[in-house]
Parts: sequence; C-alpha cells; structure tokens
Amino acid sequence: MYFKESGNPVTLKANVSKVLFFDNLNKEKIREILNEYGERICVPITYAEKLIGKNFCTLVFINEVRSVEPFNIDKKGYGLMAAWIAVENINSIRK
Repeated sequence: MYFKESGNPVTLKANVSKVLFFDNLNKEKIREILNEYGERICVPITYAEKLIGKNFCTLVFINEVRSVEPFNIDKKGYGLMAAWIAVENINSIRK
C-alpha cells in the first residue's frame, strides 16, 4: 500500500498484514468493533452513536511503514478526487 497527501507525490509504502470486513452493522456490532479496535484506530466508544446507520466497516492493518523516493501518479480514469485507487501494479499509474 502506498500513501500520499493530497496534491503531493507518493512518499510512503507499507505492507498490509490483515484486512477485516464487517457488514450488517447495528448498534451492538458497532460497539463490539469499537471495544475491540477503537483505541488502535483512535475512535472512542462514545462515537458509536454517530455511526448508527452505517452499513459497512473495513479495517486495514499495516506494518513496515517506510519512506520511498517520492513519485507522482496519474489518476486519470480514477477520478481526481479519488481517495483510494486499487491497481495490480503501482507502475501502471506512476508518472
């Protein structure tokens, strides 16, 4: 997984160690997720009420975060406002 700040080049890379998907969320499930992972994702249990009505939750665990030589990407076809882009190979969008 690569990271960049809006308007800047890609500067970080990390490994994805685990991904968790939750669906059919209700108040109880939201509270369970926040009890288990809330501290690590910086979301307090008191925020649970604001999440009622959300349908899905995805948690992506990363490790081995490291700097990379900065490079730009071409987001054409993905939408200039896209926050996430999934590609098979980063070189396919590297400028």
